[in-house]
Formats: sequence, C-alpha cells, structure tokens
Amino acid sequence: MPSATVVSGRGQIEIGDRTTEVGPDCAVCIPPTASRALECVGTEPLVFAFTFPRDRFDQIVYCLDH
Repeated sequence: MPSATVVSGRGQIEIGDRTTEVGPDCAVCIPPTASRALECVGTEPLVFAFTFPRDRFDQIVYCLDH
C-alpha cells in the first residue's frame, strides 16, 4: 500500500472522498486504487515523501488526472 509521510510544513490530503489535515511526522496509508491529492495549506513549503511497495521505479504506474 502506498503511503505519504510529511517531513515539514502543513498540508491537506484528500483520499477518495475523505479530506484531512496533515503535518510533520504524519504518515498516511493510501489504498492503491483510491484517488488522492495533497495540497500545502501553511505558510512554509510542504515537504513530503511518497513510498511505494515495489522493488523498482519502473514497476510504479502513475495515473494523472491533469
């Protein structure tokens, strides 16, 4: 299952039809088929890391809506 971990800053993450605020040291698991969006909502830059349960980057499939 992919996840997003916030390193610094504050953001709002939308997963499917749910939205929640995230901040430093917050990790969120993301169901593989769920739509998702992450937006900075604070005054400092939002720094985050996405992790994927795959061995290589070429195994990751990106489906971008825009």
